[in-house]
Amino acid sequence: MVITVSTNMARATPLLGHEGPFGEQLGMTAHNDIRFALLSGSLVGGNALLRAYVWHCIGIPLIVIILNGGALLENPQGWRHFWAAIISIVHLLFN
Repeated sequence: MVITVSTNMARATPLLGHEGPFGEQLGMTAHNDIRFALLSGSLVGGNALLRAYVWHCIGIPLIVIILNGGALLENPQGWRHFWAAIISIVHLLFN
């Protein structure tokens, strides 16, 4: 349900969604907007669920690493603390 709601909201993204401001002027349709890219198609299905899983398990941690890269490089214990925090959050969410 979360994927359905969030991708429906993505349709109204300015410039990138076909229902958002300037989407029509930029040639956005239901088959080439940000919602289509997030779902790998027009419907929520297996591809969308797999894409969401990979994004949350690989994509978001990589973005956090990139944004915190300077701090993690300065402090060698930073990497251990970072992954300990990620594991703790996952443990809290799924237990």
